[in-house]
Amino acid sequence: MFSKTKLVILCATTFAISACGDDTSKAAANNGTNPNGNPGPVAPAAAINECKQACDQQKFFDCYDAAMHAGCYRDCDGASESGIELFVGCVTNDICDVECAINIQPPTPPPATTVDDCQTACNTLVTEQCIPPLDCAAQCAAASDEEKAFLDYCESTRTGCEFVEACQFEEPEPPTPQEECTASCERLGFFQCITGTDVAACTTTCATLDDQTASSFNSCVSAGICQDDSCYALISEGGGSANVAGCKSACDDMAFFDCIDAGTLSACRTTCDSASKDAVDSFIACNEGLCDDDSCYITLQSSL
Repeated sequence: MFSKTKLVILCATTFAISACGDDTSKAAANNGTNPNGNPGPVAPAAAINECKQACDQQKFFDCYDAAMHAGCYRDCDGASESGIELFVGCVTNDICDVECAINIQPPTPPPATTVDDCQTACNTLVTEQCIPPLDCAAQCAAASDEEKAFLDYCESTRTGCEFVEACQFEEPEPPTPQEECTASCERLGFFQCITGTDVAACTTTCATLDDQTASSFNSCVSAGICQDDSCYALISEGGGSANVAGCKSACDDMAFFDCIDAGTLSACRTTCDSASKDAVDSFIACNEGLCDDDSCYITLQSSL
C-alpha cells in the first residue's frame, strides 16, 4: 500500500506514474451496478482478486507499463465474472498478450478526467492529510490526461490513506558502485579482456571494494571497449588477467602450422578462457617461434 512517504514522491513528480481510471468505481460499489458498463453484475471479490493477479502477471512479464497495469486493475473492478474467466484463461494460456484485456474492458471508454476532477481528488488527499500541502490547481493544470486519471483513480479506490496495489510505486534505488562493478567484470569478460576464471574472481572482489575504488574501476571499463586487462589490474591482487586474445591467437598459429588439428584448436581456444595468467603467458612465449608439435598446448592444458 501507499505510505505518506510514497505519496510525497507522487506529488513531487506531478503524478508521474500514469494510469487510466475514473471516479465511477466508488459510486458503483455503493449501488451494485457495473462501473465499466459491462452487462451483468460486478464479479465476486474472489474473481476480481484473481483478475488482478492476472494483471500482475502481465506487468511482471513487461507486457504492461504502469498505466496499463493500473487500467487493468480498474477494469477488473467493474468486469463481469464471465469476462474475468475469459481474461484469466487467456493470460494463463499466453503469458504476454495485451489483447487478453479485451475480455474485461468496458464497451465504451470511460470519460476523460477533467482538471476539476483532478483538483478535487488532489484537494481531498491534502485535506485528509494523505499527502502534504500541494498546489493542486497548478499540478492538475500541468498534468497530462493520463496523469490526471491516475490521481483520480488512486483517490477513488483508496481506503483512508491506504492505496490499492496498482497505485504503489517507488523511485528505483540507483545501483551501488559494487553492483555496477559486477556488471563491469562481465563486460570485460564479454570482450575477452579477462578470462572466465577472472570474471568470477572479479565479481567476488567487487563486494570487498570501497566506493571510490569500485567507481574508478567502473569508469575505466565504461570508457570504451577494452583492449586488454588494464582496468582489471586496478582491482586485481595479481595485477591483471591473462592475455586471452593473445592466447587464442597462439592457438590459431599452432593450427596454421599443423601442430594441432581443428578439434584441438577449439579446445585450445576454450582453455584460454580459463587458464591462469602465468599459464597463458608461458603458452604465448612457447609459441613465439614456429611450433614443431603440440607440446605447448599440452603444457597449457595441464595447467588447469
